[in-house]
Amino acid sequence: MRRVLAVYGSAGVLLACAGPVFAQDDADLGVSVSASVRQARPGGEIAYTVTVRNQGAGAAERAEMVFTVPRDVAVVALEEPGCAEKGREVRCAVPGGARTERAFHVHGVVAPSAVGELRAVAAVTSATPDPVPGNDRVELVTPVLPSTDLRVRLAAPHSASRRGRIPLKVTVTNRGPRAAGRVGLLLGAHGARIRVPGCAVTGQTANDQYLRCTLDGLEPGASKEVKPAVSAIRARARVVEFGASVSCELGESRPGDNAAATSVHLR
Repeated sequence: MRRVLAVYGSAGVLLACAGPVFAQDDADLGVSVSASVRQARPGGEIAYTVTVRNQGAGAAERAEMVFTVPRDVAVVALEEPGCAEKGREVRCAVPGGARTERAFHVHGVVAPSAVGELRAVAAVTSATPDPVPGNDRVELVTPVLPSTDLRVRLAAPHSASRRGRIPLKVTVTNRGPRAAGRVGLLLGAHGARIRVPGCAVTGQTANDQYLRCTLDGLEPGASKEVKPAVSAIRARARVVEFGASVSCELGESRPGDNAAATSVHLR
């Protein structure tokens, strides 16, 4: 609690003030943090935005923001100059001018083994005393979605005739431990046209075609096979290349097997 001497005429009265009293040239730093997702997916991306504000009329000298990265997040990019990462901390120099605001962006990837919650902490300091230190530090907690392990595999012969259908089989497996609902499957072909009933064409050029499919939910240990109708673009292709990726609403404990590729030589 601060006390202020108020002068009325020739009399002085000592008043007790519950709130902070600002001098005209005080700096008042504050910090806030937000995340790009409300729930983090194991193996997925997360981006943090840390905003530092000086709401005071005075400048803050040698201001610095320190962002403590959650244990299960690996930093992959820092957008602003003047920032450096060391260990689990990202430190950024902050312009401390009066009535200013600066945002810093930290991009990361959530560990496939992440469980529970991600706890991020942002704090701001300066060499100038802050009359309201209570807003100089903030913590953000982001829950981690439960995860499972989806796998996709492509099977095709080494070679095939360009005049007939090219055999291709896509197998999606849920390796557990949780059930996966509404599994998304993306298919792509270079040098061929592919067709799967119920799947939507999301892109097509003279040489390429891309499909998006939604599969029924998969219980742990269950698999689903998709056999596209594939025909070569005869005048252009010597080798046909295929790619596939799979995802669901859960986190992914082993993202390395979410994609597959193969090729077929045409004769």
